[in-house]
Amino acid sequence: MFQKAVNISLLLGGTFDGKKITLTIKEEMKAYQTFFPLFRLNVLSWSKTRAYHNGKFVDPYRFMFLMDKRRTTFYAQVLEQLDDLDGYSMFDLLARDNIPEPYLYHKREENRFYFQGENKTFDLVFKDKILYEFVDQFDIGNIVYFE
Repeated sequence: MFQKAVNISLLLGGTFDGKKITLTIKEEMKAYQTFFPLFRLNVLSWSKTRAYHNGKFVDPYRFMFLMDKRRTTFYAQVLEQLDDLDGYSMFDLLARDNIPEPYLYHKREENRFYFQGENKTFDLVFKDKILYEFVDQFDIGNIVYFE
């Protein structure tokens, strides 16, 4: 599994010096989404996995969980403000002629993704290539258009 972790880490922009894989992220609120492909390899349970924030050691899982919660709270606040703009809903502002209805990607449970439109709510289960493409392209709080 270590070689798989090396390969994935290099694809994520990391470095490997022959002994140690180093990954750096500029946007800590996206750490969970960025490093998700590595979590499938259980790297957080490896005894030598370490994480640092501003030069201080942090528990990797707890740190990413906290940052993800901050991000979702931030998105919720922004969406609440957008929803009250001059009587227009967020969906009214995003909708355009001849473009499918916008859906807010608002929740994820394992491989099940939840979407909220102005008049419709639904969820989808993704797997294989579609799962990785979707996770790579979208974050919770993004607006998705389905054709």
